[in-house]
Amino acid sequence: MLFRSVSFVRYNHDECFMPDNMPKIEILFWEQVELKAEDIWFVPEGWVNALSLGLNKCRCYQYCQSWSQVFSALPANLTWQQLPVSFFAVSDPVAWFLQESIPSISSLPPVIRPYIDKNVYYADIEEKNKRQKKIIKIAWMPRKNNAFAARIKEIFYSRNPTKRVVWLPIEAMNQQEVAQTLRESDLFLSTGFPEGFSLPPLEAMACGAIPVGFTGFGGLDYMVQGAKKSNTEKFGNYKPWYPSFEKDFGANSFYAADADVLDAVFCLEKSIEVLSNKEQHYEFLLAGQRTAAFYSKENQMNALENIWKDL
Repeated sequence: MLFRSVSFVRYNHDECFMPDNMPKIEILFWEQVELKAEDIWFVPEGWVNALSLGLNKCRCYQYCQSWSQVFSALPANLTWQQLPVSFFAVSDPVAWFLQESIPSISSLPPVIRPYIDKNVYYADIEEKNKRQKKIIKIAWMPRKNNAFAARIKEIFYSRNPTKRVVWLPIEAMNQQEVAQTLRESDLFLSTGFPEGFSLPPLEAMACGAIPVGFTGFGGLDYMVQGAKKSNTEKFGNYKPWYPSFEKDFGANSFYAADADVLDAVFCLEKSIEVLSNKEQHYEFLLAGQRTAAFYSKENQMNALENIWKDL
């Protein structure tokens, strides 16, 4: 057993969504919680007030799933250095952000990454590579910075008026429908930012659609730049100023700086060029499969086991 005793705490008695695969653990309500010195109080980022139950009573940890909310809920005139709290991060970029922005953090916080459900998100990359690419299918998510997506589309059509492109919106779908849409798509336009991890581009890779666009910062945990600038090009091949978080997956995406719509269009054009070259396209598909395989439930459980041993 990973834990001897685990409880899930709810703030109120209203109905709330619980996943079907949620472990059968004890559910307590806020007023029932009585923490002791041997307990570990574990809260998500953005819920600083929830730490009040455990501060100076037991060990307190905050799981940061979004770097953008680390400071958003702190009361005025209070800093993280003043609180006896340790951190977990959802990705390497978030762990680095925490260490750089909170001086009291002396080493990188442990990382607990999400995993891809390979029974839902999968692809036959041999079949995808054989498809005729006369019409390019691009999946996108309207809820992720819709205005930026609109600008990217407008500029793309302005520069490529004869390109035959179909845009497949992902909205009001269940997981299986999302995965099927991604399997039908050649590319996935990623417009989400800020992101602590950014699952959609990773799910796209698992389904054989190459991600193009923004990383949200957190997506750099797995995105490996595929845009290579030639001597005749003035733009492209964006390289972040902060340390590289790249892993040895091989080029698996084309990304621009967040909100840089013009470079996102350049990335989109480069990715379409790759689609027309079966050898290059297959290499990207293989890299995407390697990437998705790394984010497995087994690897997540191993990380949790190691973290628990350290605790």
